Amino acid sequence: MDLNSVKKENEQLQKTTFPSLKEVKRQWYFLDLKDKIVGKEAAKNIADLLRGKNRRDFAYNSDLGNYVVLINARHITFTGNKLDKKKYYNHSGFPGGLRTRSTRLMREKYPEELVYEIIRGMVPHTKLGDKQAKRLFIFADEKMINKNKKEILQAQAKDFIKITIDL
Repeated sequence: MDLNSVKKENEQLQKTTFPSLKEVKRQWYFLDLKDKIVGKEAAKNIADLLRGKNRRDFAYNSDLGNYVVLINARHITFTGNKLDKKKYYNHSGFPGGLRTRSTRLMREKYPEELVYEIIRGMVPHTKLGDKQAKRLFIFADEKMINKNKKEILQAQAKDFIKITIDL
């Protein structure tokens, strides 16, 4: 073996490749949240799927994430006194426009928004994070998915994966 062949071999071993967006093959994950505890660990797992951290070629600066569809958001459970003690805040932008809602109220009236806020907190708060969060679909009940939307989602899902994560 001469020195040139060793250098060429080392160059081939040390090359780092970044996938282009055309090469990215996104998968669809369908998760059922019925009677699941949605906490930091579960939200982190879902956020990792959205970001694509389960891929071997993951890079922080590229959009390699998957699609995630969550159903039965109305039936999630919480531990401790979070239903009454934890509050969610948003502001309209006008003076006196601060709105405070308890977790119990959010779960009863706005379950999609509640789950979205929990998971969105685990995704980076950047332009890339906004893109990744758009691939999250949340439904309060199975009944909320009408036939057309279900067929569209399944038609788009070439790599259809139905999984249940121990949340």
